[in-house]
Amino acid sequence: MNSYGNDYKVKYTDAEHVMNLYLHGLQGYHRQTPQSHARVIRSLLLSLISDNHGKKYLCCDKNSLLRWMIDDVRNKKINYAAVRLSVIDRYVKQLYSYGLLPDNPLRPIKPRPFYPSWDRIIEALQSPNPWQRLEMLYPPDSQQGPLYPYIQKYIDFQQSLEKKCIEGYRTLYRLDALLVKYRIRTPRKLKAKHINEWLGQMRRNQAGRTRHLFILRKFIHYLIGIGVMQTNPAIPVIEEYGVVRQNKYNPFILTKEQIKSILAEAGKLSPNKLFKLRPQVCRTMLTLLFALGLRNSEVRNLRLCDVNMEKSTLYIARTKFYKSRLVPFGHRVRQCLETYISVRCKIFLPIKKDDPLFITCRRRPIGHTTLGNLLRLLAKRVLPSNSRLPRIHDLRHAFAVHRLLKWYEDGDDVQSKLILLSTFMGHSEIHSTQVYLTVTMDLLKEANNRFYKHYGEDIQL
Repeated sequence: MNSYGNDYKVKYTDAEHVMNLYLHGLQGYHRQTPQSHARVIRSLLLSLISDNHGKKYLCCDKNSLLRWMIDDVRNKKINYAAVRLSVIDRYVKQLYSYGLLPDNPLRPIKPRPFYPSWDRIIEALQSPNPWQRLEMLYPPDSQQGPLYPYIQKYIDFQQSLEKKCIEGYRTLYRLDALLVKYRIRTPRKLKAKHINEWLGQMRRNQAGRTRHLFILRKFIHYLIGIGVMQTNPAIPVIEEYGVVRQNKYNPFILTKEQIKSILAEAGKLSPNKLFKLRPQVCRTMLTLLFALGLRNSEVRNLRLCDVNMEKSTLYIARTKFYKSRLVPFGHRVRQCLETYISVRCKIFLPIKKDDPLFITCRRRPIGHTTLGNLLRLLAKRVLPSNSRLPRIHDLRHAFAVHRLLKWYEDGDDVQSKLILLSTFMGHSEIHSTQVYLTVTMDLLKEANNRFYKHYGEDIQL
């Protein structure tokens, strides 16, 4: 099939519809942003349009897009041209995501998020021989190693979780190139000696190498999760670096009274232009974290379709270790969710089922540090001035401890119920749950009362 095959032809009406959806996603940005993006996209559409028996189509193959890019960046400053091309990149991705294209024709031009950068691509496009200069940016397929097919998928997976892929991820491609040197064709042949040589090639200090080593460890955990690898060779290297031992952090177990005070203060937060539902979002998210013991990422990644009010359940999709689960909730959490959703649906129209449940005015999910910063702000208002401040993950600890305390108070067999708690919290084994069961004075008191209730008479002197 040539580059002008029917697979890369898109109806003009469909392309305009996707453009309108794209521009609608910019709601909440500066009012000039949708207008500037619309001008760039319309310039592309007018360039690619063709008439076929009275019907308008777009030729969205790689060569047609490249010709428009070469004409568009001519005599433009690199920074300004990079912004325009990034708009087209996002728009073409949407055409592909809606099934209008068989693949992303821009992926060969910019195959990786970090390399080549738009600046280098624009320099090539503005050169006297842009086609030849572009070819020089990409290594031939023969230089792609065993990790290459999985690195981009891993980065896409991280970005789907709204995580910012830091610059260190591009060093994974250098490790992949190193494996080509040793003629290794499968990830399972990766050994600790290869990782040590990879680290030795870095022009970084010990802290920088350690950071990249932890990035590699997470990437290999991903490969293990999808069945590509069985063991993680980065772990023995980490042990050699002596960074496995970490200072044990004693979690801050908030009392129910402190939680109530924090939630009350959350309702008093003032909204701003980019965060109109700031008090409602903060209060609802903190409620879910404490009442259901969810992880911060699990709450942030919730979508409207994940909330089932009829069955009173939350669908937690592909969370830690790539597992999904249903989490039931009670009537108080239900009331909290209903109150928030009713307000949210009035402000952010139209409503899409796969929209994030908690969003800012830009219709983007809440950042991974936003709620933690708000929790510390609220805790300063509630806790004594000399008290240390809780982390966002401490709410998960508090959930486990209070659940255990409730079982003690009810006289239940706590040991037999730990497996229920483990399943509810999304753990693969009970040992992971035991980490959260911090001993508190309330737990010691209940354990002491139960002990004397059963054995007090036998040990009296």
